[in-house]
Amino acid sequence: MGSVSVPRVSDQKLLKFFIDETLIKFEKFGLNESAQCTVSLGGFILQVDVREASHHKNILEELRNNKNAASSITSITIESTSLSGSVIRYIRSADSFIDRLEVTDGNSRRVQEQASNVFRHINNLLLQGAETTFDNVNESSLQIASAHHEVLTRLEGMSAELIEKQVKQVQELERDKQKFLDDRAEDFAEKVNSQDEMFSKKLADLDEQYKRRNKELDERQQKIDDADNTSTRRKTTTRTLDEAQIKARGFNFSENVNRNSTRASQFAMALVIIGAFGLILSLYEFWSMSYVANTNQEALTPSDQLTYFLYFRILASSALVVSSIVYLIRWYNSWADRIAQQELDNQMFIRDLNRAQLAVEMSLEWNEKKDGEIPPRLLESLTEGLFKPKDTPNKELLHPAEQIAAALVRTSDKVTLPFAGGTIETNGRKLGNAKPVASD
Repeated sequence: MGSVSVPRVSDQKLLKFFIDETLIKFEKFGLNESAQCTVSLGGFILQVDVREASHHKNILEELRNNKNAASSITSITIESTSLSGSVIRYIRSADSFIDRLEVTDGNSRRVQEQASNVFRHINNLLLQGAETTFDNVNESSLQIASAHHEVLTRLEGMSAELIEKQVKQVQELERDKQKFLDDRAEDFAEKVNSQDEMFSKKLADLDEQYKRRNKELDERQQKIDDADNTSTRRKTTTRTLDEAQIKARGFNFSENVNRNSTRASQFAMALVIIGAFGLILSLYEFWSMSYVANTNQEALTPSDQLTYFLYFRILASSALVVSSIVYLIRWYNSWADRIAQQELDNQMFIRDLNRAQLAVEMSLEWNEKKDGEIPPRLLESLTEGLFKPKDTPNKELLHPAEQIAAALVRTSDKVTLPFAGGTIETNGRKLGNAKPVASD
């Protein structure tokens, strides 16, 4: 591959040199009929063959008729199969007025003779066209153009060198700037670390002072509380009141008491069932006897003893049922009275605890504020009747049969009681007026 620098010529002359002077005269340069010229107009491609045929003749005519030194063609190429793969190409330079003419290697990786002849022919045409382009008046015009080209090349080199130096200077300034920023960042980080250490140390000192002062205040408060014993006493009293209130609200008997009371009620119910069963059975037998007596008056007649026995069974069963039911009613009523009395006692105990706490607190406040004991009359009025249960009569629950027996004893004229191996005789009225002696 070879290339040379050539002065710039106009589009009109390029078309003349490549098409009119070379392509159309293809036989002179050993080109075949398949040779063609390719013109690139800023990326737009048009092709011309050896007969000057093209799909864009109007564009070619416009370029040919343009008398100005136009340079819209970016590249123009001649190629043919007779050139063994070599291509002759003219390329416009984008940076200067010195363009390039080149010939590429062929299939054998070298330029053949025919391609070299075409290359030299076009080069001569371009140089001749450059003379008229630069208004040649003597033979040194090309030398002047070459000198201009050399000067422009030097200027371009100097410009590139200046740009490179400027880039280096900017890079050095950027490095200096970055170094300055890094140094300032390190100084800032050191200052921040030192301030953080000072802050942490100061915070630790203040925290230690706070803990020490708080500990001293806690010890002083504890001494005050221990001296007065107020907090302990109030906590104990409050806990006692809470426990008493909880037990008063959730009052209940023990399992043994509930079991015994359940047994008593079950026995009474059993008596009711037995009495009811005996009464029903006696009534059924009595009805059967009456029915038999009415139907067979002469054959079967019940005896008087059997009739009296049935009457007695009916009476006894009725008495057992009625007395057991009455006993159950009185038994449940007695249990209700006892539970109500116990709840009342619990409420009174809680009230007495509150009064006692009030009396203690008032006494301590009086001693602390007024430097003296609380007046006795005020203390007596606050503590009067505390924890003194009222005497309530103990009502004994008896079965109706036992009550009937007791009534018979009280109305009898003579009662004999065993005593110390002998007997004592008295009447029922004296026994009724006797009072029980409470055991210590």
